[in-house]
Amino acid sequence: MTDADATADPYPFSTGRPSHVVFQSLNLDEIRPAERFDYWQEMVIRGAELERTAVEEYPVFEGRMISLGTPTSELHQGYASPYVTRRQPHHIRKDDSDVTALYLVQEGTITHHQDGDRDVNVSSGDFLFFNMARPSESSLSACALIELDLSAQTLQAELGMIPSPSLVTDALSVSKLAPLLKAQLAHLPHALGAMSEAERVLSLRSTENLAIAILRGMLRNTTALAWFDMESPAQANALFLAACRFIDRELRHPHLDVAMVADALYCSRATLYRAFAENQKSVGTYIRQARLARLWQLLERAPANALIGDLAERCGLYDTPNVNRMFRAEFAVAPSDVRRHIAGRS
Repeated sequence: MTDADATADPYPFSTGRPSHVVFQSLNLDEIRPAERFDYWQEMVIRGAELERTAVEEYPVFEGRMISLGTPTSELHQGYASPYVTRRQPHHIRKDDSDVTALYLVQEGTITHHQDGDRDVNVSSGDFLFFNMARPSESSLSACALIELDLSAQTLQAELGMIPSPSLVTDALSVSKLAPLLKAQLAHLPHALGAMSEAERVLSLRSTENLAIAILRGMLRNTTALAWFDMESPAQANALFLAACRFIDRELRHPHLDVAMVADALYCSRATLYRAFAENQKSVGTYIRQARLARLWQLLERAPANALIGDLAERCGLYDTPNVNRMFRAEFAVAPSDVRRHIAGRS
C-alpha cells in the first residue's frame, strides 16, 4: 500500500460505492475497544442493523479488512468477531441497492436466512450468495471472509435471474470450476498491494467476470432441475421472470415454444407451466401476446412502405393469413388500422 493509501482517512463503504478507486486497510486495533463495534458498523456494514453475539467469549470486538472499491465493484477480505446482521424491508426501501455479493468463507461459520429460501449453513471453503434486495438475517461466528460484490443488473442479464443463496451454495459445492474461483479470491487481496491502480481495477474486473462466468456455467448443470422449488414463491417468480425475459429476446425464433424455453432455463416443462400458472398465465398465451405487442411497436416505428407481413415475421408471426385475425382478437383493431392511425398523426 502506498504512503497516500496509508495516511488517507478510510473510505466508509457503508455509504455505498466510491466515486473513485479506493484501496485501503482498516484495523480496529487503532480504535478504542468501547467504540469498535459501532465503528465497524459505521464503516463496513451497508443498509443493515447489527447485534453483537458471543460477548463473553469475545469481550473486545476485533475486526480488520482490506478493501478495493471502484464505482462499479468492490472486493473485501477481512476478519471480525461474532455478530448478527439483519437487513429489513425498511433498509431495502431506503437503500434500493443494485448489489449482490458472493462470499467465500475462509474461517468460521455463517447461518444465512433469506425470505423465500431455505436457511443456508456455510463454513470454511464454502460460498454464500447475498442479495441486498431481499430481507435477510445472517449469524456469523468469528469469521474470515472474502466478499466480491456483483451487480444485480449484470447477473440478471447474464443468468436471466437472481439466484437464491441455497441454489448458489449447493451448485458451487459441486462445481469443478469453484476451486479456480476460490484460488483467485484467496490470492487477489494479498497481491493488490504491489499493483498499480490500473492493475487493481483490471484484476477486480477479471475476477468479477470469472465469478459471473462460473455462476452462468452452474446453470448448465443437469442438477438444475432441482433448483427451482415451486413451493417457494420467490423461486417460482424468479423462474417466471427469467422465462419472460428469454421469450422477449427470442420472439423472432420460429420454434419458440414451451420446450425451447424449458430447455433454455434448465427446468422441466411441468415446472415452467406451474410458474406461469402462479401468475395466472400460460406459456403459449404469453408468447402470442408478446409477439403481437412487438408487432404493434414495429407498426408504430417502421417506415410506411414496410410490409406488414415482413414486420410480423420479425416478431415470429409466420402464419400470415392468421396474423390479422390474432391481432384483431387481441387489440380489437387490424394492423392496417394501427398504421393508418399513426400516419394520420404525422
